[in-house]
Amino acid sequence: MKKMGKLGEPMKAINEKFGDNPQKKQQLMMEMYKLNKVNPVAGCLPMLIQIPIFFGLFYMLRSAAELRLASFLWIPDLSMEEGIFTLPFTIPFMGDQFNFLPFVYLVSLVIQMGMMPTPSVDNAQVKMMKFMPYIFFPIIYSFASGLVLYWTVNNVFTIGQQWMINRKKDDFELVLPAALKKAMEAPKKKKKKR
Repeated sequence: MKKMGKLGEPMKAINEKFGDNPQKKQQLMMEMYKLNKVNPVAGCLPMLIQIPIFFGLFYMLRSAAELRLASFLWIPDLSMEEGIFTLPFTIPFMGDQFNFLPFVYLVSLVIQMGMMPTPSVDNAQVKMMKFMPYIFFPIIYSFASGLVLYWTVNNVFTIGQQWMINRKKDDFELVLPAALKKAMEAPKKKKKKR
């Protein structure tokens, strides 16, 4: 993802220069990925590995008799939502129970998203990634507290890992395809002639 973040500027140039020629645009992008040894799908692979674990935990926490009434710190039952106290009103999609752990999850996810490099050149996609924690919050709010605890701890470990990656010196040298170099140099030469 860090390498993909560095490719952001050349990707914008490709979109601007070859926006009307999708075949050439795709060819240049693939060549740039190949030259820089970057795989755009690689950032999704860790998430794909976690999805079966997430679903397994989701169903296990709902049905495992051993986890009923298993407590952790202030949470009396990991197989149910926290329900620290009952609110005097009902919030749509979230119910009338106050759960603290989903707020910790939200904060950890916002921090995690802020630390990740943004490889996208599409502003709509960048905005969507910024709003994603707030979209997940009402969905996860009434989940079993054990599942929310798992995801929160996972986010904390990911924040630590990303912090270590961000501290590491970046020795990645960007290599541009020849056709893109020519296209980027052409406007500079025109400006010099004037």
